[in-house]
Amino acid sequence: MPGLDRITRNVAVMGGKPCVRGMRVTVGTIVGLVASGHGFSEILAAYPYLEEEDIRQALAYAAWRVRRNRSAAAGRMKFPIDMNLSPLWVSFLAEKGFTAIHWSTIGEPCAPDSEILDFAAANDWIVFTHDLDFGMLLASLRTSRPSVIQVLPSAIGDIVLRAIETAKSNLEAGALVTVEPFRYRVRVLPI
Repeated sequence: MPGLDRITRNVAVMGGKPCVRGMRVTVGTIVGLVASGHGFSEILAAYPYLEEEDIRQALAYAAWRVRRNRSAAAGRMKFPIDMNLSPLWVSFLAEKGFTAIHWSTIGEPCAPDSEILDFAAANDWIVFTHDLDFGMLLASLRTSRPSVIQVLPSAIGDIVLRAIETAKSNLEAGALVTVEPFRYRVRVLPI
């Protein structure tokens, strides 16, 4: 990362926590103050021995650590996406730095859940599914691998209900409602 040496040069580790210029002011303290809405001038008034550049460096260091940790975790995690989920999950996860492949490209579409589990365990992958049977299968096998992520419709159920309530009159008249995890769109028909 360009400028990383400049960032890390101004951050020292004391007691296991990164601190600004070796002072006893942690990066976490500064990030917490900024996150809770305190402006630079308020922080500098509370810590008169800090400089504005110290705050910027603390924020840059924290951002670098988050990116580094996220990319390291993403690089290690691999997901076979079960048949009951859209292949669009593959590109979504890939955009976030994960390796993902839809089961339709590597196995039989009607393969039993045990075959998917065996594949994931043998290759150290994490099964990504909508199927609740995987939990029962893992329990009956008493195995510690592979991990499974279950994406449940109820996880977005509230937003679906809000979309239905909000778009009720449009739906009764004719509409296309697109529901995403954190929002929905209403398009009145005809399009």
